[in-house]
Amino acid sequence: MAVIEGNEISNARDTTYERPNPEEAECLDDIECNHCKIKLAKNKDGTTIQYKMHLDRCVKRQVSLNRQGNLFLPPQAPRSDSASGIYTWTYDQAKIKEVVSHMIMIHEFLLAFAKYELFILFMKSASAHYVRIFRAITKVDCWTSYEVEKKG
Repeated sequence: MAVIEGNEISNARDTTYERPNPEEAECLDDIECNHCKIKLAKNKDGTTIQYKMHLDRCVKRQVSLNRQGNLFLPPQAPRSDSASGIYTWTYDQAKIKEVVSHMIMIHEFLLAFAKYELFILFMKSASAHYVRIFRAITKVDCWTSYEVEKKG
């Protein structure tokens, strides 16, 4: 490898990262996966690339990553429910549809409002789980909300 020193090019070895020599690498322990407890040996030069490759395809790691939910921290956490005030948050498309139908009726927006590109971009930035609401569904939701409000 060529190293540039000032105006000269040197063929000296770059020493910013030194791998352990074979004797040092032998005394290093094997690596154990935190998820499936499989032991993996390090390479002769001390690198652990096989551990990275194992993590990419480790089934138990993927399952544990998929179980992680989004956390929701309310602005004013109730003190009696939880000491930390942190709750798990789940996406509720039905609640989004209800709020959109109320917004359309109160502000007298067009039924196609939920179909606007900027509204969809706004909702996708708020939650990646957002599913586009079509005009016909918005119309049914508005009528349902109207009937519920009329009865109540």
